[in-house]
Amino acid sequence: MQYCFSLESVEQVYVTIFPDFEYADTDTFENEIAEFYSYSEVMEFREYLELYDKEVGESWKNMDEDRRKSCVMKILNNLDLNDAAVRLNNAKIILYIAQGCWNEVDCVEEQIFWQRKNCFLLQKLGVFNAFVELFEIQSKNGNKDLYGNMQDSTGFRVIFGVMFTIIEVVREEKNSEDLEYKDDVEDFLNEIDSIGTNLITKLIVCCTSYNCYFKSEVPLKKTLLVLWKFILLFLGNTDDINKSKKMKMEENGLKYMESSEEVLEKHKYKEKILWEPKVHQEEIEKYINCSRFKYFNFTLLNDQDTLVGLPPNIIESIKTMKKHAYIPLTKIHIKEEMESTKTDLVYEAMLPHFRELTYLFSNLLKCIVTDSDVNIQNETMPVCVVMRPVYIQGFAVNIARHKEIILKAVSGLSLLLLRHFKTNHVYQFECMAMNMMMVGFINNIFMYLRNDIETLMQTNYFIKRLEFPYCIIGGPPKYDSNTTVGCSYLYYSWRNMFVCTNLLRIQNKITKNKPMRIHLLLQTGLKSLQNVLEIKNPLIELYTLKLIKMVAKYMGKKWRLSNLKTISKIYNKVRHKICDNWLYLTDFDIKNKLDKNASEFKLQQEIDKYNMQFYALGDVETSKRSLNFITKDFEKKYEEFLKTEVYENTYDWNEILGGYL
Repeated sequence: MQYCFSLESVEQVYVTIFPDFEYADTDTFENEIAEFYSYSEVMEFREYLELYDKEVGESWKNMDEDRRKSCVMKILNNLDLNDAAVRLNNAKIILYIAQGCWNEVDCVEEQIFWQRKNCFLLQKLGVFNAFVELFEIQSKNGNKDLYGNMQDSTGFRVIFGVMFTIIEVVREEKNSEDLEYKDDVEDFLNEIDSIGTNLITKLIVCCTSYNCYFKSEVPLKKTLLVLWKFILLFLGNTDDINKSKKMKMEENGLKYMESSEEVLEKHKYKEKILWEPKVHQEEIEKYINCSRFKYFNFTLLNDQDTLVGLPPNIIESIKTMKKHAYIPLTKIHIKEEMESTKTDLVYEAMLPHFRELTYLFSNLLKCIVTDSDVNIQNETMPVCVVMRPVYIQGFAVNIARHKEIILKAVSGLSLLLLRHFKTNHVYQFECMAMNMMMVGFINNIFMYLRNDIETLMQTNYFIKRLEFPYCIIGGPPKYDSNTTVGCSYLYYSWRNMFVCTNLLRIQNKITKNKPMRIHLLLQTGLKSLQNVLEIKNPLIELYTLKLIKMVAKYMGKKWRLSNLKTISKIYNKVRHKICDNWLYLTDFDIKNKLDKNASEFKLQQEIDKYNMQFYALGDVETSKRSLNFITKDFEKKYEEFLKTEVYENTYDWNEILGGYL
């Protein structure tokens, strides 16, 4: 059977500012679901409907709740059969139901309603767990005959389609104020607590088995999207991270300061400096010792209280600094061990795969930015293609759109993991950041930013008639000579703005307070950053100015004279520390620049020590779980254990310890 499609042209709309771009963890629910499917999959959706009609043969909307449950349970039972073809056909029927039984609806709003209703029904009946098991079977069996088209990845694509749809529906419901499915959301979150770490590990292994240059059955885009959205649901979104950070700081008696992003979001149109300045304890101590040495020619280590003899203006400045003193949560992480969390379990699962995963992210970024060949045929190349000019145009748009979505998933997932690890334990964050730096992630980010960034932000690869669910509601897309060719008049591409913002945030997190990485930034990135400033968006401008602030002191007098406008923006829009001498080199900065590798080596040793202490593998179990967790069975029998093993037995400790004394 042959299909032809109505395609709308893809145009670039040029503007100078992007004031209405609202940054968030993800795009809208409708757009996220649409981006999961490629335009080439439109031909397969009709097959799902045919299988449903053959197996069920009834209108889903006209069934009562009990009949729907019995249909789903019957299909679930067929997933346990040995015949792989039968399992796949029944999985396609489940996917059709999860998509909202689109053949029975008249509009997108009705399709979304049934999609939501059906997904919670599937979740109640254990479909998600069943598809996790199906994913494990598919991973083990594999596909030996690879054709270099979508036929290679059919099994994975259908399985991931059901999993992704349920995850997105639950995540959307969790973030909404509607209480209709509140209990179902809680049940699902409790359900994934037991399987979350194992599923994340398997998805990471699936990602790292992908090869950018050779045929593969792994649908990379879908794997990355499922991994990203599942971690977003399992560990939490930005609001959850901020709440966790605030709670931990309050528990440890630390002062919580709003981040620059939070202040910017609250005061979008205020034209004054809103940031509360920070100063670290080390900077206060350094200032006091310098003052003592200046007036009395001696210093007192670890003493910030003895101010006798110092001039009144010095004492007043010290009081001001102490008023704005800020102790970061990372200091507490280093001094004392925190309670184990879900983030610890995710870190432990990811630790053996960090290098491969970060290398994959870096390689994908490089290949897509340089327009090199990337192996995505198993998600974009149909089994049978009608080579008409209008389809060729759509195929080219599909490829470009596909690459953009991969970049979106890579940037979103990388930033999400970095933020969770930094809130949980500083060495977990530093471990991932170190791996990203070593595989060339910093340089590849600047390769992305060196493009014509303003044009890139305005280029929107988007054909609405082929977007899900518009491609299926009301029948398959058709093309005739009367079809008008139009364009989507958007001021910007939300997807590309999201990627750019994420990459700038990642660069800030990886580079901050690291002399060697700042030196890399100085060598490769300054010109790119000045180009990014052409994008008149407050958030992108903030992160770009932060990066320029890091390298400004190394640029010299000539650069400062020719970039007074940029320097003025940094003063107005970036938070400063009270003792921050960011514009001019000091003796300490010169020493750091000459000895930039030493801090990296020291940090690597601290990371290795942390990983060996809490996540080492071998005969002696030294993981955090073994140190901090007591099983429920042992807890119930604890008093009996004390009575029989401790109180009723006497030990000769001198004899036991004789060999060690």
